[in-house]
Amino acid sequence: PSTARKLVMEDKVLTVSELRNHSDKLTHHQQIGLKHFEDFETRIPRKEMLKWQELLIKSISGLDNKYTAEICGSFRRGAETFGDIDVLITHPGFTSVGKKPSVDYLCKIVKFLQDEKVITDHLAMGGSKFAGVCRLLGEDYATFRRLDLRIIPKDQYYCALLYFTGSDVFNQKMRA
Repeated sequence: PSTARKLVMEDKVLTVSELRNHSDKLTHHQQIGLKHFEDFETRIPRKEMLKWQELLIKSISGLDNKYTAEICGSFRRGAETFGDIDVLITHPGFTSVGKKPSVDYLCKIVKFLQDEKVITDHLAMGGSKFAGVCRLLGEDYATFRRLDLRIIPKDQYYCALLYFTGSDVFNQKMRA
């Protein structure tokens, strides 16, 4: 909000096209958002999401067949379009009791997807979540998409799968 206020009040930037002329005043993450603004505004059709499901699940399980991965959110609820791609991942070697830290499993997946040129931009990475930008190669899919990968301890995975499938109203009622 403070950057937006400054751009509007001081630099008189009122449109996205004007903002492109002032991109030097944006943070790295804001520049990525601006670079892919139109793509991020475009909903992902179910047909494309099925391609993402095939690619991501195959890639993740190809690294180690003990991984379990699932695209969550409204995709699991049967919606026809989506704002981003949310993938929930687990591995039997990662539990809430300990063993190997989650970041090791997540880094392995992110590095592979970057090497394969599926992940194009990196927004954030923590111990259990990666946020970035991805794109299907070839075919008719040149649109950049927002991607969230989240690794969950194996003993909590199915509860998390239920939660990340939603909907928000379902989750509110479940908590109540």
